[in-house]
Amino acid sequence: MRFLLQENESDFKKAWGLQTARKLGRNLPKTCLDPRVLFYSEVASFGAQVGRLFKLAGRDQTLVIVFDDFADDTLGVYRQILKFLDVEYDGQTEFERRFESQMYRYRWLQRLLFVPATSEGKFIETLQQRSRKYERDGSRKESLIKRVTKINKVDASPPPLNPQMKEILCEILRPDIMRLSRLLDRDLSHWIS
Repeated sequence: MRFLLQENESDFKKAWGLQTARKLGRNLPKTCLDPRVLFYSEVASFGAQVGRLFKLAGRDQTLVIVFDDFADDTLGVYRQILKFLDVEYDGQTEFERRFESQMYRYRWLQRLLFVPATSEGKFIETLQQRSRKYERDGSRKESLIKRVTKINKVDASPPPLNPQMKEILCEILRPDIMRLSRLLDRDLSHWIS
Protein backbone atom coordinates (compact mmCIF):
# COMPACT_ATOMS: atom_id res chain seq x y z
CA MET A 1 0.00 0.00 0.00
CA ARG A 2 2.92 2.33 0.59
CA PHE A 3 4.36 1.62 -2.85
CA LEU A 4 0.97 2.42 -4.41
CA LEU A 5 0.72 5.55 -2.23
CA GLN A 6 -2.44 4.31 -0.52
CA GLU A 7 -0.67 4.23 2.88
CA ASN A 8 1.48 7.07 4.16
CA GLU A 9 2.50 5.60 7.53
CA SER A 10 5.80 3.72 7.31
CA ASP A 11 5.51 2.17 10.79
CA PHE A 12 3.10 -0.78 10.58
CA LYS A 13 2.31 -0.67 14.30
CA LYS A 14 1.19 2.96 13.95
CA ALA A 15 -0.75 2.17 10.76
CA TRP A 16 -2.49 -0.70 12.57
CA GLY A 17 -3.39 1.67 15.39
CA LEU A 18 -4.95 4.13 12.94
CA GLN A 19 -7.64 1.68 11.78
CA THR A 20 -10.39 2.92 14.10
CA ALA A 21 -9.85 6.58 13.17
CA ARG A 22 -9.66 5.70 9.50
CA LYS A 23 -12.96 3.82 9.65
CA LEU A 24 -14.41 7.12 10.87
CA GLY A 25 -12.83 8.93 7.92
CA ARG A 26 -9.96 10.50 9.85
CA ASN A 27 -6.19 10.24 9.26
CA LEU A 28 -6.67 9.01 5.70
CA PRO A 29 -3.86 9.69 3.25
CA LYS A 30 -4.95 12.15 0.57
CA THR A 31 -3.80 9.72 -2.12
CA CYS A 32 -5.83 6.77 -0.80
CA LEU A 33 -8.58 5.88 -3.26
CA ASP A 34 -10.36 3.28 -1.10
CA PRO A 35 -9.89 3.51 2.68
CA ARG A 36 -10.94 -0.14 3.11
CA VAL A 37 -7.46 -1.24 1.98
CA LEU A 38 -6.16 0.34 5.20
CA PHE A 39 -8.45 -1.67 7.50
CA TYR A 40 -5.73 -4.25 8.03
CA SER A 41 -7.58 -6.45 10.51
CA GLU A 42 -10.34 -6.94 7.91
CA VAL A 43 -7.93 -7.37 5.01
CA ALA A 44 -6.14 -10.12 6.97
CA SER A 45 -9.35 -11.92 7.99
CA PHE A 46 -9.03 -14.76 5.51
CA GLY A 47 -11.36 -17.01 7.47
CA ALA A 48 -14.20 -14.51 7.14
CA GLN A 49 -13.44 -13.95 3.46
CA VAL A 50 -13.24 -17.66 2.62
CA GLY A 51 -16.45 -18.24 4.60
CA ARG A 52 -18.24 -15.65 2.45
CA LEU A 53 -16.76 -17.16 -0.70
CA PHE A 54 -17.95 -20.67 0.22
CA LYS A 55 -21.39 -19.30 1.02
CA LEU A 56 -21.65 -17.44 -2.30
CA ALA A 57 -20.01 -19.91 -4.66
CA GLY A 58 -20.11 -23.21 -2.81
CA ARG A 59 -17.13 -25.32 -1.80
CA ASP A 60 -17.20 -27.40 -4.97
CA GLN A 61 -16.84 -24.25 -7.10
CA THR A 62 -13.84 -22.89 -5.21
CA LEU A 63 -10.20 -23.77 -4.84
CA VAL A 64 -8.35 -22.12 -2.00
CA ILE A 65 -4.58 -22.01 -2.39
CA VAL A 66 -2.57 -21.49 0.78
CA PHE A 67 0.52 -19.50 -0.11
CA ASP A 68 2.69 -21.79 2.05
CA ASP A 69 1.87 -24.63 -0.37
CA PHE A 70 2.47 -22.44 -3.41
CA ALA A 71 5.91 -21.44 -2.08
CA ASP A 72 6.83 -25.04 -1.17
CA ASP A 73 5.58 -26.72 -4.36
CA THR A 74 4.79 -24.18 -7.06
CA LEU A 75 4.56 -26.75 -9.85
CA GLY A 76 2.29 -29.03 -7.81
CA VAL A 77 -0.07 -26.18 -6.97
CA TYR A 78 -0.02 -24.98 -10.59
CA ARG A 79 -1.08 -28.44 -11.75
CA GLN A 80 -3.75 -28.54 -9.04
CA ILE A 81 -5.17 -25.25 -10.35
CA LEU A 82 -5.18 -26.49 -13.94
CA LYS A 83 -6.96 -29.68 -12.88
CA PHE A 84 -9.55 -27.67 -10.94
CA LEU A 85 -10.16 -25.50 -14.02
CA ASP A 86 -10.26 -28.60 -16.22
CA VAL A 87 -7.42 -27.22 -18.31
CA GLU A 88 -4.76 -29.46 -19.83
CA TYR A 89 -1.26 -29.21 -18.36
CA ASP A 90 0.93 -27.07 -20.65
CA GLY A 91 4.30 -28.46 -19.57
CA GLN A 92 5.40 -25.32 -17.75
CA THR A 93 7.93 -26.13 -15.02
CA GLU A 94 9.57 -22.78 -14.28
CA PHE A 95 7.84 -19.82 -12.68
CA GLU A 96 9.45 -16.42 -12.35
CA ARG A 97 8.93 -14.42 -9.21
CA ARG A 98 6.69 -11.43 -9.75
CA PHE A 99 5.56 -8.48 -7.67
CA GLU A 100 8.22 -8.79 -5.01
CA SER A 101 8.31 -6.15 -2.30
CA GLN A 102 9.32 -2.82 -3.72
CA MET A 103 9.54 0.81 -2.80
CA TYR A 104 10.03 3.92 -4.87
CA ARG A 105 13.07 6.16 -5.11
CA TYR A 106 11.21 9.43 -5.52
CA ARG A 107 7.81 10.04 -3.97
CA TRP A 108 7.01 12.95 -6.33
CA LEU A 109 7.59 10.68 -9.33
CA GLN A 110 5.55 7.88 -7.80
CA ARG A 111 2.67 10.31 -7.28
CA LEU A 112 2.88 11.35 -10.91
CA LEU A 113 2.83 7.71 -12.07
CA PHE A 114 0.29 6.16 -9.72
CA VAL A 115 -2.06 8.77 -8.27
CA PRO A 116 -5.03 9.42 -10.51
CA ALA A 117 -5.90 12.98 -11.28
CA THR A 118 -9.46 14.19 -10.93
CA SER A 119 -11.53 16.11 -13.39
CA GLU A 120 -14.85 17.60 -12.32
CA GLY A 121 -14.90 15.30 -9.28
CA LYS A 122 -14.25 12.12 -11.29
CA PHE A 123 -11.05 10.12 -11.23
CA ILE A 124 -9.20 9.87 -14.49
CA GLU A 125 -6.54 7.28 -15.30
CA THR A 126 -3.06 7.32 -13.89
CA LEU A 127 -0.12 7.52 -16.26
CA GLN A 128 0.57 3.89 -15.34
CA GLN A 129 -2.92 2.82 -16.46
CA ARG A 130 -2.66 4.79 -19.69
CA SER A 131 0.68 3.19 -20.54
CA ARG A 132 -0.85 -0.30 -20.22
CA LYS A 133 -3.47 0.59 -22.84
CA TYR A 134 -0.83 1.78 -25.29
CA GLU A 135 1.29 -1.33 -24.76
CA ARG A 136 -1.59 -3.51 -25.92
CA ASP A 137 -1.23 -2.12 -29.43
CA GLY A 138 1.14 -4.98 -30.29
CA SER A 139 4.31 -2.93 -30.13
CA ARG A 140 7.20 -4.72 -28.46
CA LYS A 141 8.80 -1.46 -27.44
CA GLU A 142 8.44 -0.63 -23.79
CA SER A 143 6.68 2.67 -23.19
CA LEU A 144 8.53 5.60 -21.68
CA ILE A 145 6.15 5.48 -18.69
CA LYS A 146 7.03 1.83 -18.03
CA ARG A 147 10.76 2.56 -18.30
CA VAL A 148 10.46 5.51 -15.89
CA THR A 149 8.42 3.33 -13.51
CA LYS A 150 11.19 0.70 -13.52
CA ILE A 151 13.83 3.33 -12.80
CA ASN A 152 11.80 4.59 -9.84
CA LYS A 153 11.45 1.09 -8.28
CA VAL A 154 13.87 -0.36 -5.78
CA ASP A 155 13.71 -3.75 -4.10
CA ALA A 156 12.76 -3.23 -0.48
CA SER A 157 11.40 -5.84 1.88
CA PRO A 158 9.31 -4.50 4.71
CA PRO A 159 11.08 -4.56 8.06
CA PRO A 160 10.26 -7.61 10.19
CA LEU A 161 7.52 -7.16 12.76
CA ASN A 162 8.75 -6.52 16.24
CA PRO A 163 7.82 -9.27 18.74
CA GLN A 164 5.21 -7.10 20.48
CA MET A 165 3.38 -6.37 17.22
CA LYS A 166 3.62 -10.02 16.17
CA GLU A 167 1.98 -11.00 19.47
CA ILE A 168 -0.80 -8.43 18.96
CA LEU A 169 -1.50 -9.73 15.46
CA CYS A 170 -1.53 -13.36 16.59
CA GLU A 171 -3.98 -12.59 19.38
CA ILE A 172 -6.33 -10.52 17.23
CA LEU A 173 -6.24 -12.86 14.24
CA ARG A 174 -6.34 -16.13 16.22
CA PRO A 175 -10.14 -16.63 16.01
CA ASP A 176 -10.14 -15.93 12.28
CA ILE A 177 -7.22 -18.28 11.62
CA MET A 178 -8.95 -21.01 13.61
CA ARG A 179 -12.08 -20.43 11.50
CA LEU A 180 -10.01 -20.72 8.33
CA SER A 181 -8.49 -23.95 9.67
CA ARG A 182 -11.97 -25.39 10.14
CA LEU A 183 -13.17 -24.22 6.73
CA LEU A 184 -10.17 -25.73 4.97
CA ASP A 185 -10.06 -28.76 7.28
CA ARG A 186 -6.40 -28.01 7.83
CA ASP A 187 -4.24 -27.10 10.82
CA LEU A 188 -2.96 -23.54 10.39
CA SER A 189 -2.07 -23.01 14.06
CA HIS A 190 1.60 -22.55 13.08
CA TRP A 191 0.56 -19.14 11.68
CA ILE A 192 -0.09 -17.93 15.23
CA SER A 193 2.41 -19.89 17.30
